[in-house]
Amino acid sequence: MLNLSARKTQVFIGGKDFSDCLISCLGSDNHLDQSGLISFSGTMVLGRAMSDAQVWNEAAQEWEYVYTYDESLDDRKNPTRFCRGVPVIINYSDTSLELQRHPRGALRILKSTYDDETKRLTLELSDLIGLLNFKEPTDPDKADNKSVEGKTAGQVSILLLAEAGITSVDSGALPTTRYNYPLNLSGSYLEAVGKILYANNCFGWIDRFEVFRVRQANIVGGGGGVAIVVGENELYYKRLDGAEAPVEKVIAAGDEILVTPTPATLSDYSEIIGTASSVSKDYEDFPIVIESVQKIEDWDAASKAKTVTTTTKRPFGLVVPETFWNKTPSGFVLSPLSGLITAEISIETSKFEGGKEGKLINKITEIYQPRATYLSEVKDARPDAIFFGIYSPVLVKKIIENFIYTDKNIIEKIISNTQEINIVILNGSDENWDAYAGLPPEVLVPSEKITQKWKQINRNTWEYSSSSQKALVKVNKDLVKYQEGSEVISNKLNLIPNPENNVRRSSNSGQEQPPATERRPPECTTESKQIKAEQMFSDGCANNLKPRERTFTVDMLAGKLQPILSSTEVSSIETDGGEAKEQLKAIALREGRLLRGRDKGQQVATNLQDCLFNYYPLYPVNCKEPDGTVHAYLADGCSWSLSASRALFSCDGVWVGTYTNNPEISEGVAPEGDLIKPYLEPIVVEFGLGIGFDATSYSYPLEKEPIIAEFGLGISFNPRLIHPIIAEFGLGIGFNPEAIPPIKESITAEFGLGMGFDYIKTYFSNANATPHGSFGMDQIIFDYEDDSSIDLGDIGFDFPFYGINYRTNIYIGSNSYVTFGYSSTNFASITRSFPGRGIFIYPGDRAWYACFVKAETTKFTIRFEGYTKNFDFDPLAWEVVLFVDGTIMVIPEACPVDTIKYFITSGDGIIYTDFLSSFTSGNSLVFTPDSGTYIMQEGSYLL
Repeated sequence: MLNLSARKTQVFIGGKDFSDCLISCLGSDNHLDQSGLISFSGTMVLGRAMSDAQVWNEAAQEWEYVYTYDESLDDRKNPTRFCRGVPVIINYSDTSLELQRHPRGALRILKSTYDDETKRLTLELSDLIGLLNFKEPTDPDKADNKSVEGKTAGQVSILLLAEAGITSVDSGALPTTRYNYPLNLSGSYLEAVGKILYANNCFGWIDRFEVFRVRQANIVGGGGGVAIVVGENELYYKRLDGAEAPVEKVIAAGDEILVTPTPATLSDYSEIIGTASSVSKDYEDFPIVIESVQKIEDWDAASKAKTVTTTTKRPFGLVVPETFWNKTPSGFVLSPLSGLITAEISIETSKFEGGKEGKLINKITEIYQPRATYLSEVKDARPDAIFFGIYSPVLVKKIIENFIYTDKNIIEKIISNTQEINIVILNGSDENWDAYAGLPPEVLVPSEKITQKWKQINRNTWEYSSSSQKALVKVNKDLVKYQEGSEVISNKLNLIPNPENNVRRSSNSGQEQPPATERRPPECTTESKQIKAEQMFSDGCANNLKPRERTFTVDMLAGKLQPILSSTEVSSIETDGGEAKEQLKAIALREGRLLRGRDKGQQVATNLQDCLFNYYPLYPVNCKEPDGTVHAYLADGCSWSLSASRALFSCDGVWVGTYTNNPEISEGVAPEGDLIKPYLEPIVVEFGLGIGFDATSYSYPLEKEPIIAEFGLGISFNPRLIHPIIAEFGLGIGFNPEAIPPIKESITAEFGLGMGFDYIKTYFSNANATPHGSFGMDQIIFDYEDDSSIDLGDIGFDFPFYGINYRTNIYIGSNSYVTFGYSSTNFASITRSFPGRGIFIYPGDRAWYACFVKAETTKFTIRFEGYTKNFDFDPLAWEVVLFVDGTIMVIPEACPVDTIKYFITSGDGIIYTDFLSSFTSGNSLVFTPDSGTYIMQEGSYLL
């Protein structure tokens, strides 16, 4: 039977003792659900404490009892005592009659209502969650989460709780998953906290000391808690009805937010293929690269500056005017197809303001072009003049734009100032270039000034106006005047109003609205990806007459930081899906267990046991039935009943299992024995599909033989798990061979839970290699030079050469050699020990007019183009390919006829390898490292 021994109850309202006025207090917690919060709501009824004495009320003409309490319960007469939010503290004595804070003993008043007839006051009560759930964010930055680093779920929750008014938080159990994207809050602060907790399979509640606490929603039993022996200490014990039906499959779905940091540097490269005849009619229609564009965007967060550098390269003949094709300072003939040279470099620097708005303040654009592009008119006028450095890019134009905004951050004015090289402006103006004493000066001068304005006339109408000043010679040549006695000094470069650009117009159709405000790059960009997780459940009642599945939608999943990839990298797919996928797996398991546990659940009620002073939601409840069976439940939707001397507890018990050995139970002690769940949870193992293929295209034909590859597939799967397993298999194959000879190989792969392999092999062929050619390579030498050397920079990998790794500090010299660890311009007395270690190919008194490089993942290609400097200036061209495994391939293209040396040397005169005597155009040599030296073979190599 239920123990109804009397106990003592204390009630304090706003710090004042109202214990003698307590009539009853009833309330309950909400059930565990997707809100992620457990909150109490209930009512308390207070009545005036009275004595047996009566006094005569003259006004009412009646006898009244004498009230011994010194404060009115009428909330109109005593309004400040029963205001919303006033704390209500409840203490209750335990079985040893010591007062303890009641499990729901920290409450707040929501509303008070006094009944004049019964003289009773009814208080609607709740905890802090129910009291403060109305608070909604007015500033979206209250929970600012916009940085790439972001905040943990716990940090975000503490911030939101503080905004709601809850500052006492047990932070130890808060989840640590990371949120690195804007949360875009909707609803109240506490609703957002609940969504975060639910997404992390947690719940929050206010404990008896008014501290916000968090626990994992683990729907498992086995702990010590309330102990009910049916027939002895229960008030009632009956099956739970009205619960939702369980399902075989529970699906948890949501959006995973993929966060990509804004990289400090972005790079993009593109090429346009055309025909050689488009450069010069002297050539046929074979394909060439007629334009390459390299765009590099740099963002400096500290200075809030974005720099976009665009380098455009075209064949020599499409950049340099024809008047320069056959004339250089040394008289050499230059072909219009002499590789790609820099046609233009554009550097655009944008400065942004600090603060929240980050608007564009100004933009400076600098344009660099080879001097030859604007000197052709001078050259035609003065054919005997010698021009040096005509292929080197110089600053030919500079544009400065300043942006002015209204107080509503709308563009109000843009002021642009442009400067150009004076010769660019004077070209086409009948300038007398012969009148200059020497070559005309090349200086930047103002060439144009434009002021644009926007003004809002009314809600729908905008007025646009523009005024412009431009160089006089570009506006009206008839106004040109020369200074008396001079054929050089004139007013051509003076700025005058440009009528063509002086406009004023208005429109109510949106055509004259100012351009959108440009803002600084965000710290990161986000995109969402729908993901899901499934959990299977089965029992002994397997049939197709039960609900098949149910889906739960989860908000506020953890963000996933995406890597910043270079142009040669690709993103790999994670089979587990990251933190968000793990969150969904936990939710699917939780919701499935709740459905099954509630379907077979139990309603129980008993007296307030001492262990409940440490109550938390899903508190263990162990019940022993008359036949000895012991079931384990979790307390859900708990109800609390309290009077001046009684306290009762009831709940909906979520069934989590039955003990096998019918153990004895006692309050606060975990029963001994094994707890068996009433259902099975098959594990779903998912295997994805991955296919990779890498192809390299060339703008010219390759002489390669086909490769034949045969693959076998083996799958092995032998997990040792207790639970049943459902395995779904996909197939992933990646293959990227490059080979010259045919091959026929079979590969068998055995895989466990993941599948994939990388097949890499190197190949040597007796067939000679074809020169790559300059197309698609980066040019590093642009003009005729003699006795010079240039650093090749970072080649992208460590290249082993005679025992030393070289990633940098590799040079190419104009006297036809590649050196390692030093730079050299020597051309006389070259030996196997002088000037040092390197690759020497037709070395001597040489000169170059172009040099190219190309960096790839497994190799670095160097191309030399020049002359022998003998009487006939024979052409000299060769290529050297350095492979990541230390192999060297040398490919001659144009060979000299004079006597030369060619060898690879360590620089000590002892360890070296001479080239074959037959080494000439059409042959290629492969040098394979072996025991500190090289093995030489005629042929080609591919890695």
